[in-house]
Amino acid sequence: MLSRSAAARLLVVCAEITRTLEGLAIVCSPTLDGFQEDATVALDWIASRLQRASDVPTAVLVAASGAHDVAACLDLLGTAAAEQIVAVNAGTSIATLRVVLDGLWGEAIDLATGTVTPSALASYLGRRLDRAVIQPSSSIRTLLAPRGLARADLAERTVQRRDEEEEIDELAGAVLPGRFRIVGELGRGGFGVVYRAHQELIDRDVAIKVMSIRIDAEAMRRFALEIRAVGRLDHSNVVRVYHADVMRDGRLFVAMELLDGPTLEATLATGPLAPTRAQVLVRQLIAGLAAAHAAGVIHGDVKPANLIVVQGNEPRLVLLDFGLSRLAGDAAPSSPGGTAAFMAPEQLRGERGDASADLYAAALVAVALVAEAACHDPADRARAIAQFENERLRAALERCLADEPAARFSSAVELAAAIGDLAGATLPAGTALAAGATLPVGAALSAGATLPAAHPVRPPFRIAAPFSEEDHGDFYGRA
Repeated sequence: MLSRSAAARLLVVCAEITRTLEGLAIVCSPTLDGFQEDATVALDWIASRLQRASDVPTAVLVAASGAHDVAACLDLLGTAAAEQIVAVNAGTSIATLRVVLDGLWGEAIDLATGTVTPSALASYLGRRLDRAVIQPSSSIRTLLAPRGLARADLAERTVQRRDEEEEIDELAGAVLPGRFRIVGELGRGGFGVVYRAHQELIDRDVAIKVMSIRIDAEAMRRFALEIRAVGRLDHSNVVRVYHADVMRDGRLFVAMELLDGPTLEATLATGPLAPTRAQVLVRQLIAGLAAAHAAGVIHGDVKPANLIVVQGNEPRLVLLDFGLSRLAGDAAPSSPGGTAAFMAPEQLRGERGDASADLYAAALVAVALVAEAACHDPADRARAIAQFENERLRAALERCLADEPAARFSSAVELAAAIGDLAGATLPAGTALAAGATLPVGAALSAGATLPAAHPVRPPFRIAAPFSEEDHGDFYGRA
């Protein structure tokens, strides 16, 4: 490993340390009969190989069992190279490996680069391994760039340390996993802080929502799966989600499309809308929900505060914050989610809402667009709905407000099909459903909609190569 060219190297050794005629060495065999040198690797031999590649970011971590002084081991292994970190720990192998894996999965990320660097890893190990001696590094070159969603169980452990460690809310200048550099704060809410950020790899501005609430590991896993499903959607009335990951302190963050416009809640603060304009926005809301429901995604908290009106030649309504409401409280699978003023009756009873509950909330949003005041009475809602010109839309909204879920449409896809002539309300042609997603009962795809193509299965370990004669002489004691 140390003789071949590489962009970075990570070597973890869990073994007993013994003393041979040539000095301290790592034991490579369960028995040491005969000449110990034939079953060991001398520490200074490893150091000589490290010195040959002193310009490559490298981490060597040794979990050393045995009675020998770990400081003496580091004296032999140390290289003093700025790009290299060398750590020798006297703890158990399992405990050392767990700390190392946690660091590589996100806890040792350098906020200045968004990656695991020798400098950040050395600092992290110094905090977590109290029986280790470490050759530190000043290098901020990349050892590892975590991809995809970090392990959700990371939050379960880090949340236990939050009472002892102050959370950092000011992230300006930090780089989060995925190479998102925080530019500044956009706003704060009950779930966390929204930042403006720049995705350096793609050179685009995005919005980053960093969650501040404490959620358990199972809730994070569910939310991560839902975010991934939303991320596969490509619809003009659904916010585009680019990335979701976990910060090194266990907080979840989501990177999404940066939208320029007020929330529908702010728009309505100046008064109700004209019915013709309101009907356009209702059409777009139904279209966004249809795309989501077709992908098997339930929003769970449809309300004016979660809708943004993007300004342009034609205003565009965009649906935000999928699934966030179900992270509140104990985040139990049976949590009803939602906001009381826009909840379906079953949610107010404490039951969990399905796609039909999204439609109930959407109908209440439609009422709020044209009503002078809150409409809690069915007669007031009926008068508000009567202001819409489209007869089929009026009938559909009345059905969406049925008390019993079975009396409503099963999904926004079915609602869009029933309305029929609402531009963009059906699933757009060519839209692919999320892998494994199913359409709600009674729903039908619009013309041209497609199911996702099956991806060919790659053979495992396709990059790995077997040992060969090139390795001959590079392993101490090998015949």
